[in-house]
Amino acid sequence: MATLSQTNNYLEALVEAGADAQQNLFVAQFIFQNNSPNSNIAELAEAMTVRCTSFDPPQVSHSGKYTNKFLTAYIPRPAAKVTVDRHFDLSFRVDANYFLYKRLLLQQNVTFNAGKSFAASDIQALIDTGSAQLFDVEIYTVPAGMTNFYNHLGKEDEFSLGMYGFRNCWIEKIDPLPMNMDQAEAQVVKLSCNFIQMEDRQSITPVYS
Repeated sequence: MATLSQTNNYLEALVEAGADAQQNLFVAQFIFQNNSPNSNIAELAEAMTVRCTSFDPPQVSHSGKYTNKFLTAYIPRPAAKVTVDRHFDLSFRVDANYFLYKRLLLQQNVTFNAGKSFAASDIQALIDTGSAQLFDVEIYTVPAGMTNFYNHLGKEDEFSLGMYGFRNCWIEKIDPLPMNMDQAEAQVVKLSCNFIQMEDRQSITPVYS
């Protein structure tokens, strides 16, 4: 049971967190390529980090099996098959992260643009160096009481645990901002992405620094 002391100042920790709510335990770091759309805009950095209000990881299953028989006996054996839904969803607040939202809208134009009725189909051309490349996403889990977490991202210590690394992502859908003045709540948008490669760091023993 926690004891009351001068160090347990939850209100101060909440104030220091700024616009990031303490229940947002996941952090997404978007890593854009040097030649991605409008990368020369100063506000649109190559790496942009945001706390997520929700994160839905890819669904992974190993349901394949076959039956090995000998006379009247048989046993199930695992088949060399794994099913990975190469898709993930996350949500974040726009008010404190508008430049990230703007960057994602520009990145969306790499694969499709509704205004021009254009959709790209050559995934290799999007990956190759020299073209309008795709982007990477790193997913971390952050303790609720930790407000200064940015310095620990990617260092794999006790303050920061890397969960997933998604390589060569492209945007399937991102929510538009609704024109609604009936409520004063913070606007949250949902981002849906597909990816080519995935690193599941939860299955790797971290080396603490």
